[in-house]
Amino acid sequence: MSAPPLLARRLRLLAVCLLLLVARGSSGAPAVDENQLKAVFIYNFGKFVSWPAKAFKNKNSPIFVGVLGKTGVTATLTKAAQKGRIRGRKFEVRVLKSVDETKSCHILFVSQAESKQLATVKQKVRKLPVLLLSENPEFAKKGGAVGFVSRNRKVGLEFSLEAATQAGLRLSPNLLRVGKVVVKRKK
Repeated sequence: MSAPPLLARRLRLLAVCLLLLVARGSSGAPAVDENQLKAVFIYNFGKFVSWPAKAFKNKNSPIFVGVLGKTGVTATLTKAAQKGRIRGRKFEVRVLKSVDETKSCHILFVSQAESKQLATVKQKVRKLPVLLLSENPEFAKKGGAVGFVSRNRKVGLEFSLEAATQAGLRLSPNLLRVGKVVVKRKK
């Protein structure tokens, strides 16, 4: 099942804008900060990831984004969350103080500063409907659903369909076109 045409158009527009911003930065003009790009991606994941109904208390429950660790992504992500609703739900950002708070998230971003805790985090949210993402190298290959990769001053995405499936999540094909699938679903 593909995304509704409006969602597909929005994702294509987002991808084009991001590409233009990155390209503009390489030409010597002011570039968008890497943390701003990551925040935009995280915000838009809410539009292109499907959670099972059990992930929410009710149809009005917000999408909770947890940020574990100190990162420059938090401020921009918090501003983006104030823009409105995603799929009819509020988008709320929480800065988490400990790994124990991760279970209540729908999207969990683990900063580079918390890389020592990745194994513990993965164990805590294992089999829960949590989109687990990080900026740690090869994160998607190591069990996370989405990994941010930085190459040549550009931000990219790597996806693990296996990790997303184990969490009960469905990543839109339109989202997958923006990055690279590095771990496919097991058959």
